[in-house]
Amino acid sequence: MRLTSILFATSFTLIAATGWVHLEAGPNDDGPAERRAVQELAVAGQRVGVSLDRARVPAGAAVRLTVSGVEPGAAGRELAVRVMAQTSSPMARVPTPPREVARATVRLATAPVTVPLTLPGMGARDRLAVAGRITQYTVVVSDGDQRDAAVALPVFAYEPEAFRLAIDPPAPGPAGAPVDVTVRVTNVADAPLRGVTIRASGSLFTSSDAARVARLAPGATAVVTLHGVRGEVGVGEASLVAYGSAERGGTASLWTRLDPGSGGLTELPPPVDLLLGMY
Repeated sequence: MRLTSILFATSFTLIAATGWVHLEAGPNDDGPAERRAVQELAVAGQRVGVSLDRARVPAGAAVRLTVSGVEPGAAGRELAVRVMAQTSSPMARVPTPPREVARATVRLATAPVTVPLTLPGMGARDRLAVAGRITQYTVVVSDGDQRDAAVALPVFAYEPEAFRLAIDPPAPGPAGAPVDVTVRVTNVADAPLRGVTIRASGSLFTSSDAARVARLAPGATAVVTLHGVRGEVGVGEASLVAYGSAERGGTASLWTRLDPGSGGLTELPPPVDLLLGMY
């Protein structure tokens, strides 16, 4: 299979199957709650399993590619590993062509073999200019002797956010009643942020309201209130999302769901189609 076809098929699968990745942490952390299913590659007529330990890492960190399940007949063969990056603007009509950022060779053995692969991210000197941005990578693993036998493993690297969001649980009430949502905005960068605009939405909260923080010093927290209407939701559907953008400081978001038992908010990962729209 041609590399361009592999990358296209990978992106299409991500968009179509939004349940492809499940993270245990929110937008400011990394790591999957469930490991991605092991993909299989045929080498010398034998099945070889390949997997990544994480689906999302901070820029500059490494994911670990593991090759396992090697039968004696395939031992000693080599796999070619290429890490391809695709970065673009959310407004771009066509993504930029993939570029190779790393490569490695794995010699198969009967015991599992693990190889670290560093995902550099955007590498910008001005961290505020790219804060919150995401780079999509595809780890392509192929049989060194048969280039048409390959699998692709998608993974994301995110630039550290310049600010973080926290949401106070909204007051209970009937659907359709006015409700306020309080969002706390904290500057985690080492420079002041200006023009941070905060909005919120979700099945639990419908609003066109926005709040703006004119200036936020390093380490400071601003508390804003958004006005809206409480939604009518079923069990497990009470989502509440806060998101913000700074004039210079990138973006940040927080995805939550209301716990019907405690009335508190449970942090959730952003959906994969959103991640694709950010790279």
